[in-house]
Amino acid sequence: MKNFDSYLAVVAGALTLVMPKVGLIIVAVFLILAGLWKLGKKE
Repeated sequence: MKNFDSYLAVVAGALTLVMPKVGLIIVAVFLILAGLWKLGKKE
């Protein structure tokens, strides 16, 4: 999962530089998904 996180972070970072609004939306969605994934793993 760590490699995937780093890859997504790089892609999101590049998109944020090119298209700030799109990058922010992707980061927000990823944070929500990551939060849900962690909550699901705890149960």
